[in-house]
Amino acid sequence: MIVKPCKEPLEFSIWRSLRSRKQNITKEDMQYYFKNLKGFHGELEFEKWCEDLPEDWLCFHNLCLEVKNSKFQLDYIVLTNKSLFLFEIKFYSHDYYFENDTLYTHQNKEVLNPSLQLQRNKTLLRQFLTEHDYDIPIHAYVIFINPHFFLYYAPLDVPYLHSFVYPPQLKRFKKKLHEIYFNTQVILSYQKLQDLSNLFLKQSFVPKNLMRIPSFNFAELKKGIRCKNCSSLQTRIKTKLISCEKCGISEKKKEAVLRNIEEFILLFPSQKLTTTKIYQWCKILSQKTIYQILRSNFKPTKKTRYTYYQ
Repeated sequence: MIVKPCKEPLEFSIWRSLRSRKQNITKEDMQYYFKNLKGFHGELEFEKWCEDLPEDWLCFHNLCLEVKNSKFQLDYIVLTNKSLFLFEIKFYSHDYYFENDTLYTHQNKEVLNPSLQLQRNKTLLRQFLTEHDYDIPIHAYVIFINPHFFLYYAPLDVPYLHSFVYPPQLKRFKKKLHEIYFNTQVILSYQKLQDLSNLFLKQSFVPKNLMRIPSFNFAELKKGIRCKNCSSLQTRIKTKLISCEKCGISEKKKEAVLRNIEEFILLFPSQKLTTTKIYQWCKILSQKTIYQILRSNFKPTKKTRYTYYQ
């Protein structure tokens, strides 16, 4: 059962907006964004893989925990009444190879060995469980979820490489988890299992600055109504619709404005919502139309001679 499902971080919504509206985003920032996006897609794919696990196996995505002033982030865990499975998800693509206990890309760039992160998380998770009076076996694995990944020269005599699970192995790896489960004694009662599940949910926090966001301000961003389908700003008014000239998708005028107001609030949470500001933001609609939509969907608040909406 999926207890804590994959949920897209708000940072991705901010990034999508900035890709359409901000000029001169650096190549390094774009590479950083796509790296994180691929990583999230890998976690989504792994969650789909987990969907047909037994109903009483509890699945958690992206638990952020702390023990003894050390914070750690777990990509995915599966909790059972007999053991806990810990997974580090990697969406690497193309060819990689091992040489002298080091991982390299096909372009000969050194990559941080994911087993190091896995071992750190396993150690901290065990300390966390001990601190809360739980003693349960932890089985930890690195999952390479991308079918286009291949690792060359992986030596069989390196112990931590036995924790690596490659794309062609995923089907039979599920059988291995079942074998581990059936060959292990029950450790947690039903109530203890639920208590630990609730502890994970209660203790997990949302980390600050989960993703790096390029700096921006209202004046520098391109204005207009962003297409709900392709994110283009090449949108025009067609009677009661907003139509995208790039992909051809149309949307009701009111729905398009409200969606772009939500985008404005996401990017500028501390700025007041005013008719003038949203008129400037949407650009292609009249002030009267913006006023009517704000008036009918938000609560007006008046201070001095200015009215803003909440």
